Amino acid sequence: MIFDFLSFYKKAETIYTQDSPFIYSFCDEVLEDYHNIPLPRTQSYRTQLLANTNIIQLTNLGSGSIINSRLDIKVSDLAKSSSSHFEKCQLLISIAKWSNASNVLELGTNLGLAALAFGESGMTVDTIEGNSDLFQLTHSSLCSFENIRRYHSKFLEFLYKNKQSYDLIFIDGDHSYHATKRLINEATKCLRKNGIIIIDDIRWSSEMKMIWKELISTYQFNTSIDLFAMGIVLENTAIKSTITKSLIPKRYKPWPYHFFRK
Repeated sequence: MIFDFLSFYKKAETIYTQDSPFIYSFCDEVLEDYHNIPLPRTQSYRTQLLANTNIIQLTNLGSGSIINSRLDIKVSDLAKSSSSHFEKCQLLISIAKWSNASNVLELGTNLGLAALAFGESGMTVDTIEGNSDLFQLTHSSLCSFENIRRYHSKFLEFLYKNKQSYDLIFIDGDHSYHATKRLINEATKCLRKNGIIIIDDIRWSSEMKMIWKELISTYQFNTSIDLFAMGIVLENTAIKSTITKSLIPKRYKPWPYHFFRK
């Protein structure tokens, strides 16, 4: 992971080097501003999860899960290890707002933090979870939001039956190569024009790294943005060329164009 980050950091660009108005707006409105998004209910819910010592049984979290080999785990430990951190939720909401998303599909509810963040921000959310214990755990926290629809289902089964279309699809489930490839292919069919797909944990394993490499090399989408921990792909009809970017906030890399760019 350290080697991967150093390789990413070496080629990562900041807002200072962007000539594309589209990518510049992403840097300006997302990377440089997402920490300012208030999500009080999401933050409060995460605090509750971190204090929850109840034990739940996990039978299947998909390939690559760091707690996949354990059947019993404290909710607090799961919140620390595999659930969306608060800053990650802020980043997701910032991306959603930048893309003008109002209808979101999440594949992998987990503890429900990302779904709650989308719902708290006024978006309509369909969130899918295959594990029954996790599905039940999030019931009391998410059911009070009428704009969050929860489904207990395998991801592909839901996608095969789905008749809805979405502005944004967040894939955060099975991390195996073949399963994730199928999810991306099926999810693309549910994507609205100029919609975006966010893929979490693109460097989680060799299989996930292979998927991301294939996505940006086969030009299945005309725009891809690598944020190290997650990747974004979209087919923007307003863009005539192919854009492939690795981006990082300017505070982490204030050179070499700090004095020459806005």
